[in-house]
Amino acid sequence: MTDERPPEGASEPNAETTGAPPAAEDATSPAMPAYAPPAYTPPPVPPPAMPQPAMAQPAVAWEAPSASAPTKGRRTALSLAAGILLVLLGILGGLIGLLIITVGREFATQFNFANLPGFEGGDPSEIVGSVVTFVGIVLLVFSTFYIVGGVGVMRSSNWGRVIGIVIGILATLFWLASFAGSGQVGSASGRQGGEAFALVLIVIHAYIALALLFFWRTRGSSA
Repeated sequence: MTDERPPEGASEPNAETTGAPPAAEDATSPAMPAYAPPAYTPPPVPPPAMPQPAMAQPAVAWEAPSASAPTKGRRTALSLAAGILLVLLGILGGLIGLLIITVGREFATQFNFANLPGFEGGDPSEIVGSVVTFVGIVLLVFSTFYIVGGVGVMRSSNWGRVIGIVIGILATLFWLASFAGSGQVGSASGRQGGEAFALVLIVIHAYIALALLFFWRTRGSSA
């Protein structure tokens, strides 16, 4: 049988309509490359650290714990009261000393001592004024020691304590002698007044001496 060609102008039969199998792909077309996963590169491993030589520990000698010094006790309230009394007595004595120097000397210079026996010759007013001034100055000096000692006691100073003890003992002895001599005063009212004044000062100064001697500080604690 001869192949008959379709007439011109007629469409060529389609492979799908004619039932003919599709033509095979061209053998010359390039093949698709196969998928290859990327190669895994492990991270670099650091070299092992070189062991350091062990440092020799210095030998420490054992020492016994040092004994701590005992702490000082605090100043007692009795000694503080003694210091306050010293300051008050010093202020009072200083005021009396200034009064004696100013008012007492002026009174002595204006008073007429010419008619009194034993003042013949010289100016008796000047002599009495000088004596009064000397007494006032001595009282001021003693009052200064009172104030200095009292301030030292209030500041817990040992030198203040020593000054307070000396003042307390000497003043107690002085006012004891004054108390014993007050019985020789002529009038009864003057004798009683002198004894009461001396007795009060004896008690105050005895308290100062005893408080600073035996009740200066509390007992210290040893840690």
